Amino acid sequence: MSIVVGENSVETRTHIPIPVIADSIPTERQDVVRSKLARRLVGGVLSLAVVSGVIDVTPVLHKDASMISDLAVSDLSSKPSIPQNEAANIVNNYSLGDNLFKGNSIGWIASAWFSSQALNAEYLTSLDNGVSRRYSRHFKASLNAINSSYIGEVPSRKLGNHHPTGKMLRCYEQGPTNFHVSSDAPLIDDNNWMGLIDFREYLRTKTPLLLKDTEAVFNLAHSQWDPNGGGIYWQYQLDNNVSHGRALVSNAPVVILGVELYKATGKESYLKFAEKVYSWVQHNLYDPGTGLYNDHIGRNNVIDYAKYTYGQAVMFEAMSKLNEVNPSKYPLSNAISLAERSMAYFGQNNGYGNPAFDSIYDQGLMDLAYRYHNASFTNKVISTVRETNMKSPANPKSLLNVAGKAAIQALVKLPQNKYNQLF
Repeated sequence: MSIVVGENSVETRTHIPIPVIADSIPTERQDVVRSKLARRLVGGVLSLAVVSGVIDVTPVLHKDASMISDLAVSDLSSKPSIPQNEAANIVNNYSLGDNLFKGNSIGWIASAWFSSQALNAEYLTSLDNGVSRRYSRHFKASLNAINSSYIGEVPSRKLGNHHPTGKMLRCYEQGPTNFHVSSDAPLIDDNNWMGLIDFREYLRTKTPLLLKDTEAVFNLAHSQWDPNGGGIYWQYQLDNNVSHGRALVSNAPVVILGVELYKATGKESYLKFAEKVYSWVQHNLYDPGTGLYNDHIGRNNVIDYAKYTYGQAVMFEAMSKLNEVNPSKYPLSNAISLAERSMAYFGQNNGYGNPAFDSIYDQGLMDLAYRYHNASFTNKVISTVRETNMKSPANPKSLLNVAGKAAIQALVKLPQNKYNQLF
């Protein structure tokens, strides 16, 4: 993906370039997966060539080549183990010397989506006083490395006619920027996940650059509002794009970011757009039959009625955030009711077992429990988190699922007095 820079120049971080691994995503998005698989194959060949000496590591390409070499050496020396917990698994088997992540214990550099969930798992594990120092250090180093390597620029275009505006937008590429393919457009939902992590860390550290990163994510999403039917596109719209899907996860997290940025900066424009997005989701993705929210609207405005745990989570979190700024218009009971309906629905329909999705869901439920202060609701949430833990796969293989399971394991152990540190 690309990171768009606004009109002003961006502060520079030490840049650590590298390649990317394919994500697992819904069927309609398989065209994106094919390009990632192609890059992974090419990258694997390059890695072996560097290690074997077929490709000379010249001074000009020293940083890029040395990082590929680091990845290849990591793969060749990898001896996957099953450590005492999945957070240790991330550090032992999926981390590189440059603090980036691999998508598999033997494989290519992780995408922004995979990386965001690994970061989240490390952050949640760091809330455990017994191991906080180790995971906190690794989390901060990895966040800095990812933001140094994955943030790039994409040309801003006027939707409807795709005419360039002459501006550039900052965004998270699908992998390190030096290995970016121009036709491989940024994914808005991946940017959203990173934006949520950036802002949570901004609240903890007050680092100005993290606020700017969050604003960049919001601006990218804002630029992708469909000028015809409304809603934020799942993928950045380029001339050659074939996907015009508008997903729950490319919209609802923007509501959260908009409210948080409004509270942090006082800019009304953030809140107004957040409310606009929320209204669109309510009118276009709400399913009155279940009381839950559909996954996305795809090509030709065909609705995908699938219900996923993480989609409901970002929606009731969006409701909760709006309640903070306008409780009369957005009562907290809306979020509580959605959470109650979702726990009933997924519990009755065997809807748990995807740790990446379920960990986001669990986080949202626990954050809501903190805000609601209701013992019965909190006990139900705790029971649900334990159920998702039991239904997680025993030995997950990809970083995405390892990270999801690590996050759930951390949440199971989290005391209630730390529920306010989740979102």
